[in-house]
Amino acid sequence: MKTTLDVSCDVSLWTELSKVEQFKLMLKSKADITFFWEHPALGNMKLWPSQRELLREFNLRTPEGRRLYKELLFSAGMRSGKTAIASLIILTELFLCLFMDSPQKYYSLLPKEEINFLATASTEKQCHRTIFKKIVAFVESSPFFCSFNDEITLVTGILKFPKNLVVKNRLNKLIEKEGLLVLLFAR
Repeated sequence: MKTTLDVSCDVSLWTELSKVEQFKLMLKSKADITFFWEHPALGNMKLWPSQRELLREFNLRTPEGRRLYKELLFSAGMRSGKTAIASLIILTELFLCLFMDSPQKYYSLLPKEEINFLATASTEKQCHRTIFKKIVAFVESSPFFCSFNDEITLVTGILKFPKNLVVKNRLNKLIEKEGLLVLLFAR
């Protein structure tokens, strides 16, 4: 059972930035989430054009800051990137919560209440070996996320972050087995 992250990036790219530079990058990332994922000190990955488009579109907000879209139904064939986009969206929401002073207050929850980010699939194998493994891989290659390494708890199917933010994988028999990704978000 794996209990620590295998950091595969240079965390100092993020940690050695001044607080002012970190804040600037965070603001740019909040305005355009693809900036977060593609910046070497933050997400540290190269997005496909379709991933860029999907992340930007799904992250659109109303002038009041509310989510424009609250669900995503994404039907695609095998090896088309459904797991990657689901992982990116889950971790994008996690990033946005880590950026907040109190995500619980934002979502009208009790101050210490846990906020769960669920990665679901129709089979146990997909849950553990595919979706959750992809999420962990993205975290391990991100200098921003790895900067929390001492504060992250990793147990089978659960990643606990600061601010009571928890990524979990859960078996969901209601999800179609073939090529359908369903994401639902509040606010």
